Amino acid sequence: MNPKSYKEFIPITADELDIKKSVVEDCIDFFYSRVRKSLVDMKHKNVHVHNFGTFKAKKNELDRLYKKYQNHLSILENPETFSQMKIKKDVEEKFQKVAGLYKIINEESKRKIQIKRSKYEFKANDNLEKPERDPGGN
Repeated sequence: MNPKSYKEFIPITADELDIKKSVVEDCIDFFYSRVRKSLVDMKHKNVHVHNFGTFKAKKNELDRLYKKYQNHLSILENPETFSQMKIKKDVEEKFQKVAGLYKIINEESKRKIQIKRSKYEFKANDNLEKPERDPGGN
């Protein structure tokens, strides 16, 4: 299976649907722009695209970005020019997005651990409460 570039789909789709290539290209650009925006916004740890796949935020990558932006902000602590102020504002926004997503992922992992613990405790309690069967059939 050879993956295709989205540009290869444009003429094929336009011919199948009997519409202009520019309309198909605009639709594909709109679709990919929405996917990119969802990934960049970092509001959810997973972005699912139907019939395409699920994009997942990786905790290791978030750690790297968190440290990178934190270091960048420490360098830009006292901006001297307007351009540095703009850069600092942009980095702060990115830092807040990463920190928010990092918080979501940590809360989700804590929730999963709590579910596993409660499930294990339920099974342990369930085994204690069951009466033992008499091997003699009584």
